[in-house]
Amino acid sequence: MVQQILTFSQKTEKEKKPISVQSVLKEAMNLLRTSLPSTIEIRQDIDEDCGPVMADPTQIHEIIMNLGTNAYHAMREKGGVLGITLRQEKIGSDDSKYDPNLHPGPYLKLIVEDTGHGIDTNIMEKIFDPYFTTKGVGEGTGIGLSVVHGIVMDHGGDIRVYSETGQGTAFHVYLPLIETGSVEQEIISAGPVPTGTERILFVDDEEQIVQMVQQILESLGYHVTPRTSSVEALEAFMAKPDGFDLIITDMTMPNMTGAELALRLLKIRSDIPIILCTGFSELMDENKANAIGIRGYVMKPVIRDKIAGIIREVLDGCREKGIMARILTIDDDVQVLDMLRQTSEHEGYEVVDAPNGKEGIRLYRENPADLIITDIIMPEKEGIKTIMELKQNFPDVKIIAISGGGRISLEGYLSMASKLGARYTFSKPVEREELLAAVRELIGGGKMNIE
Repeated sequence: MVQQILTFSQKTEKEKKPISVQSVLKEAMNLLRTSLPSTIEIRQDIDEDCGPVMADPTQIHEIIMNLGTNAYHAMREKGGVLGITLRQEKIGSDDSKYDPNLHPGPYLKLIVEDTGHGIDTNIMEKIFDPYFTTKGVGEGTGIGLSVVHGIVMDHGGDIRVYSETGQGTAFHVYLPLIETGSVEQEIISAGPVPTGTERILFVDDEEQIVQMVQQILESLGYHVTPRTSSVEALEAFMAKPDGFDLIITDMTMPNMTGAELALRLLKIRSDIPIILCTGFSELMDENKANAIGIRGYVMKPVIRDKIAGIIREVLDGCREKGIMARILTIDDDVQVLDMLRQTSEHEGYEVVDAPNGKEGIRLYRENPADLIITDIIMPEKEGIKTIMELKQNFPDVKIIAISGGGRISLEGYLSMASKLGARYTFSKPVEREELLAAVRELIGGGKMNIE
């Protein structure tokens, strides 16, 4: 809300660049879809051939989210249809006579419409006024549409509204297109979004944001523990400090701010990486965040590609600095488990062990490790079945298989383990350096990169 006030009041110059609104629109719609009830249907008509506009992608994202949320409020009691249309439109000299804000030329036209209760004609002229709202106390700030209006005008466009009481509302947003020939090289298609399997504790006091960000992170492969209270997040961390690889926290929360929470968490576990999300840079900037031990800093709204890159940057950076990776060892031979533990811990890794595959799978489900080293022949659940179940439920899990032989040939066991997804296989007794070389290749960490 504070960031919206600044956007409206300060008119600060944002970084504009050639962007494809289609990609921003799809990202915003994915976020909206997770928060809308099933009584609201979303219908999209997006022209993939629309040209680029010169804009700030975060502000375009804000336009879509504000208009979409506004449509939801108009339909939340009875449900309805949220329509999203994106297409190009040519504004001629005759058309511009009726709208002095639009000069003749090609425009991108975004239509956000709903089948809600509509807008009374008596208030139609006020809807873009700052702090004007028809919502009840605690339901709206009255600045959403005024911010949208300000962003659109700042981008050289215009916004029109069409509505009848009981017949729904449609907002038409016009943004000027740019010549594709002159900027074609500046428009860079998005590469693959970085993913991971680490365990993340995410906290924000807004339930809607928690749901949206949780879906984003889980779609990237992460294991997410959500909390809507900084106090509850602290309690979850205190209960199992080693149960998380990363903390992502909002800054402004009741009872305990994100900065205060970060300080408490770091006192419990000094190596835990923390990313701070905020919508108001004057309260906490990146330098202040770094000074108290926070490793990542994100300005709201949280966009998937941006948060995905920062998460990997923080986690991979921690690993390069020698922060411990976790290894789960599974073997029914106590002496082998001791050897694996001593070898791994000597290199700076954290080790959790299990006497059989059944227990190993249970431990991995509770706290996924960076790597699993498993024996093949064991009681309860032997290694081949363990590997099969792990790869079926956790396709990205990294596994090293070891075996000393059995009813069939040693080569047969290890060959089968390799075909099922084990990245490396070793026969017992395992050569320490060969094993460590495989571990370093798969997960890094340890003491090798500290210097």
